[in-house]
Amino acid sequence: MWNVPATVAVKLDLTGKQWRNVTQAAEEAGWKNGVSIIASQVVDDLQDEYFPPELLNTSASLPLTLSSAHSIERLMQWTDMILFDYIIGHNDRLFNALLNSKWNSHMMEKPVHNLKKTAKTSDLVLLDNESGFEFGYIAAEKKEEYHQLQINFLDRICVFRRPTISSLMTLGSSAYNDRGSLSPSAHLENYIREVDLQSFTAVRKWKTQYQAEFDARVRRTLERVHKCALLVNR
Repeated sequence: MWNVPATVAVKLDLTGKQWRNVTQAAEEAGWKNGVSIIASQVVDDLQDEYFPPELLNTSASLPLTLSSAHSIERLMQWTDMILFDYIIGHNDRLFNALLNSKWNSHMMEKPVHNLKKTAKTSDLVLLDNESGFEFGYIAAEKKEEYHQLQINFLDRICVFRRPTISSLMTLGSSAYNDRGSLSPSAHLENYIREVDLQSFTAVRKWKTQYQAEFDARVRRTLERVHKCALLVNR
């Protein structure tokens, strides 16, 4: 996902060159040498983003035809976000806002939490995704309305970005065969191990039940794609 800032797990070394200019601030914050922290890529010149009108009617399908190439590009970014949030179980963006709108009628008029857009191109940038995976799956277990809302939005989508689905099919290539190939969660773990061993060894491994939940969500997403796919080469 090109619009999800990269994150890495690193061990804090306040004596190192990288931390020289912020040593005092880190110490005042209570950070200790040797602890693991999550560092996120910095993305400059970001602006607030608001919910598009098409998303506010939660009973309607997202539009398949739009008036311009620009609007198609925007729609693709929102559908990417919906797929991403559904698969990792991330609630702290669209789904949390929709639930809170029951008690705050102006909720959907506010900027989207943990979502920004670039000033120059208006590309969406998905920030702070830490409430996904195990945390998000636990929340879905406790609040069925979270899970059902995610499924409802997944079922509203019938147009997808082709590169996104191609990557997803590679990740979930074992979902439709029984030849002993790796599960989607195993594919993901192997990829992280290969590209960032330090982060892989620093974080807690997810439990089998949440691996199974990730696999099930990848499989359900691909089933939706096969059912009504309209792929856009963008």
